Amino acid sequence: MHQQGLQLIIRQKLRDGTLPYNSIPRVWGGPGHGEMCDACDSTITNDEWVIEGIALTGGRKPLQLHTECFHLWEQERHAVVASPPLRAADGGPAATRPHMPRDSDVPPGAAIGIRDIARRLGVSVGTVDRALHDKRGINPETRARVLL
Repeated sequence: MHQQGLQLIIRQKLRDGTLPYNSIPRVWGGPGHGEMCDACDSTITNDEWVIEGIALTGGRKPLQLHTECFHLWEQERHAVVASPPLRAADGGPAATRPHMPRDSDVPPGAAIGIRDIARRLGVSVGTVDRALHDKRGINPETRARVLL
């Protein structure tokens, strides 16, 4: 698929929530085995690489993308997070472009990692990891705080 077409598809999927805005704390890759790319909706064949990761938002299945789609997703989600909100005079209300909340200790456009989440919530990195990977040994209320 053409790169500009992929960018438009990824932007739309970011807007409608099909693709997450937040970072993926840990990713891995390997040869494809017929997975469906969450960005371009095409099959990842055996001669292509799949990048897979678990998004920070709860209830999502692991994200599976072609390497090119992963790269474009990274670019597009950072571009939207770093851009200023739209004003009505610019073609629509501010709500037409979603934004990730930022804390003062994270520079604009920077990815938020598992350590940042742990520090902000006052919990350990292990607690955040257990919540993100749906493991045992975590208070349900703490899990909910991490996943919100």
